[in-house]
Amino acid sequence: MELKSQVISLGWNPASGKFWETLSCDRPRIAFLAPPLDSIPSASGNAIYCLVERLVERLGAGAVAMAIAPDNNAAAETPIRDRLLYYHHGLKPSVIFRLLPYRAKRRLFGSGAPELRTYGRSAGAVLRALQIPAVMIEDTPILVPPLASAAGPRVKQVLHQHCNAIPGMAPAEFQRMCRSLHGIVFVAQKAQQEVVRRHGESGVASRVIYNGVDLSHYSPEKWAAPAADIRQQLGIATDCNVLLFVGRLLPDKGVAESVEAFNRAGVGNSRMLIVGDPEIQLFRNDAYLHRLKIAVENSVGRIRLIGKVAQTELPKWYAASDAVIVPSIGSEGLPKVITEALAMGKPVIASDRGGSWELLREGQNGWLIRDPSDLDSTAQLIKAVLSDRQALLNLSTGILDRDRPSMCEERMVKEFADTLADWIGHNRGG
Repeated sequence: MELKSQVISLGWNPASGKFWETLSCDRPRIAFLAPPLDSIPSASGNAIYCLVERLVERLGAGAVAMAIAPDNNAAAETPIRDRLLYYHHGLKPSVIFRLLPYRAKRRLFGSGAPELRTYGRSAGAVLRALQIPAVMIEDTPILVPPLASAAGPRVKQVLHQHCNAIPGMAPAEFQRMCRSLHGIVFVAQKAQQEVVRRHGESGVASRVIYNGVDLSHYSPEKWAAPAADIRQQLGIATDCNVLLFVGRLLPDKGVAESVEAFNRAGVGNSRMLIVGDPEIQLFRNDAYLHRLKIAVENSVGRIRLIGKVAQTELPKWYAASDAVIVPSIGSEGLPKVITEALAMGKPVIASDRGGSWELLREGQNGWLIRDPSDLDSTAQLIKAVLSDRQALLNLSTGILDRDRPSMCEERMVKEFADTLADWIGHNRGG
């Protein structure tokens, strides 16, 4: 069967017809397989999909990305469309699977639902057909066994673990999965330690690589004028302290709690901006969104729900703020908001989730939310932070001098390139 027809029969199509030209000019050495929840580019700005997009772009022609197809022509917006494969088959669970009792599902399938296994097997078959010798599986360890069974032993697998733990996987299942891996890249030391605590040593090579951003884009000077325009348009005075939240409007992110705490803090001459899509569909919680909107209404205009903002426009919202809040209640790997905030010279109020406090230091570039569900203590912390504008400005200067350089994307790409070269023989790029 012709290669194109074989790939299409497996459920995959390139985002651009130029994919085949790229393939013939420079055969890829590694594929990045995204989880089957969102696409590339990510409509919601999900950190995993944004990172895959950026790594594939920076690693050059030797890398391709694989993800589920978007609902629209979003591929036109990504610089990697010539090196991007989309999965077009549906991933809805069968009627029989939905009707099975939970215990029966666990006994029969473990943590790998049939539709996820189908995605993994299909990806493995494509890698084998295209003779791509290695794959980076993003944050979905349950894809490892089915991918290995379809791809064969010649395709080397590396897991990029973003979550602070591997949910829904028993230690024995984790150990079996690791037999198919050549290594695990963790986004933070905390994530690595938590996996070892829950599942034991993996027995494979592992490394921590912190995420980075493009400092030429996340530049305070570049966005100073647009930020001033934002504050003017929103009627925010130049001496007013602005607290910013950026993220998905979900219960695990603690956004409603932080808004309610801001209201309780009652700090004069302060505002709060919420950047996030209120029409979010993935894991949407209508009751929580209603709680958030009520809290915003109760602020009498001091809190603004900005809505969805394009990834390329995010820096101007950081530039328009004086501090950033990351009040996560659920588990995290390493919130990209923290990296972005520090790159823009903004101190961060954050809970201790995942690797957040591997980048933050109390009183130097951040403040610890000890219990993000405790509105009173969070309100007291917000009040203390927003009541001293000069202290905020001093911290910002220190962050730009001390922390900003280490948020560099160049460092991240080099570490990935070096690690892949050591583990699987991928040519160093970037």
